[in-house]
Amino acid sequence: MILLLSLALGTHEEPDGAELFARQWVEADPRSAGGDGLGPTYNDSSCTACHNQGGAGGAGPAAKNVRLTVRGGATVVLHRRHLAGIPEDERRMRPASLPIRMQPPVERNTPALFGMGLLDAIPESELLVAEALGSPGHPEISGRLARDPHGRVGRFGWKGQTPTLAAFVEQACSNELGLQTETTDQPGAPSLPDMDDPMLFALAGFVADLPAPVEVPTPGAERGREVFVELGCEGCHRASIGGVQGAYTDLMLHDMGFQLSDAASGYGLRAKAADTGASEAEWRTPPLWGLRDSAPWLHDGRATTIREVVLHHDGEAAPARRAWARAGEADQQALETFLMSLAAPGTPLPEPRLAETPVQTDGTLDPDGLDTLRLLASVR
Repeated sequence: MILLLSLALGTHEEPDGAELFARQWVEADPRSAGGDGLGPTYNDSSCTACHNQGGAGGAGPAAKNVRLTVRGGATVVLHRRHLAGIPEDERRMRPASLPIRMQPPVERNTPALFGMGLLDAIPESELLVAEALGSPGHPEISGRLARDPHGRVGRFGWKGQTPTLAAFVEQACSNELGLQTETTDQPGAPSLPDMDDPMLFALAGFVADLPAPVEVPTPGAERGREVFVELGCEGCHRASIGGVQGAYTDLMLHDMGFQLSDAASGYGLRAKAADTGASEAEWRTPPLWGLRDSAPWLHDGRATTIREVVLHHDGEAAPARRAWARAGEADQQALETFLMSLAAPGTPLPEPRLAETPVQTDGTLDPDGLDTLRLLASVR
């Protein structure tokens, strides 16, 4: 009974980032720092529910895509779940009730988190130098860094709208899990914080420490790397950026043409397209490391093969696409072999931890334990 009361009253051990990443949150979760736990509006109940391909922190399948719409110029997350039933935003998106002022939904595929700590640590000054240098030898490429409303350089998110890894993690806690933090409201019904700063720092630290992906020695991959350069892919997907090797990104925005355009901005409930300066056709160059284990590809997961990925490249990437089309089948296959040698590091998935289930004095599980725990938690 002492254990039950201590959990209900919010007594916690030192925050463990791995445990928080794997935790399956529930309503009125005793792990909460004082808030209401999961939801009420959310997309899933744990980080690993979406970030798991190739190991803990990996990309997610198309079924885990985040849905967005634009309402009154602001990007709004359309959550898949609500503790009380179907979210209001989802009901509103049904064709019969779709307001003219609200655009049809678009999607964002779950990105892999591997190596993000390395990209977060690149000095902003080095990114500014890379922006100023441009892409020598590629006059068709005019990449530029995204910036948030405060002028900070964006590094994360499909539109490059988020400047730091800590902010990226905090936005995910709020928008994906419905977990209030000390500075970011959960969607729907703000509460006391579910994630206090020590918990948030521990979770962000775990993500920052996720290892970088690896290149698996593969016959034919070296020729594929040469083809990658010959076709002009490295104009945007640079092997080295700010001293980080093998990421294959420049972290800049590039115009990818009409077919890949959509008006939604980034991943934040209050984000607006104008905040990043990104046009509807501009996207931040996604890192290619770990590509083998991150399908489907592109911002909404529309591409399931390397061929589809290439054929969707337009705008600044059109010359590279045309060069690929002119290449022989052997070189096209070599390119795919190289790309598929870029693998996730294979970090094991932590064991998921549910909210602690209370036990009776004889050591058996209390069949009404969770309800009892929620009742006790409500009087904190």
